[in-house]
Amino acid sequence: MPLPIGYVAYRHPALVSVCATIAAAGVGAAAAGPVAGLSTVLLAGGAGMVYGAGLRRGFGFSRLFLSVAGAAAVAVAVSATVVWFVAGMTMEQLQLLLEEAVAAGAAMSGASGVEAESVLGGFNEWLRVLPYMLPGLFGMAGVFIAGAMIGLGGAIFRRMGLTLAHTEFAAFRLHWSLAYGLIGGLALLLFAPRFGQGEFVLRVLGLNLMLIFQSLFLFQGLAVVRWLTISRRMSQGGTFLLFALMLVGQLFIQLASWVGLLDTWLDIRRRAARRNNDDAHVTPGQAPGGRDGEEG
Repeated sequence: MPLPIGYVAYRHPALVSVCATIAAAGVGAAAAGPVAGLSTVLLAGGAGMVYGAGLRRGFGFSRLFLSVAGAAAVAVAVSATVVWFVAGMTMEQLQLLLEEAVAAGAAMSGASGVEAESVLGGFNEWLRVLPYMLPGLFGMAGVFIAGAMIGLGGAIFRRMGLTLAHTEFAAFRLHWSLAYGLIGGLALLLFAPRFGQGEFVLRVLGLNLMLIFQSLFLFQGLAVVRWLTISRRMSQGGTFLLFALMLVGQLFIQLASWVGLLDTWLDIRRRAARRNNDDAHVTPGQAPGGRDGEEG
């Protein structure tokens, strides 16, 4: 939903994009009810208009990414809150639904009662902390929505002949100060057991920070990987397989996040580009790895 509104906001004044958002919300409400109309206003009108306005003003990738992620996180949070109250569901009702689902799944799979109880216990523990984890979950959702929007928007809009300044994913790099959000989350998780009764509060706060900032640095780590595939002229098939591996395995997701965090201080791409340029002076016309004219 946000990309068409983003395109309108990029090419036309704000009033035009506001009218387009209202029209889209009316269609959504007529087709799927008022909740869908509200979601369209919040997500398309919020994140989409921020995305288009950022492109029109020439925002750098990092500023554009953070702006769209913030708008998308607010849109998801408000939409989820409205849906929750409209549905009128309580935590007790949700727990009952989960118990019925686990019982039905155990009956279909032939699992033992002990296994079903173990699964149900995990769900109950998850439900107990879910309300406290919502800020981190909404923030993480905003980050991934922003990544999808900017990635798809960049590919589609360039094919339409639009000039997009400073939006190359391979150049994405967060401000160094954001690293302390991830470090603070890790510190809270590490030292929370020492605070007795305050352990739960500090642990929840640390987990929320980790969800948000680890998602951000995951994208910076993937940007380093993207830069590597471009600088080494990796084939499209190899690039796809590498990114699929980085996004599927939990270990590789953690690794990508740490690469992004380290890049905040080490600036891996600039160092590698400088080394490649130095090597090119030593051996004129050939970059490291034997590829002529390769640049960092």
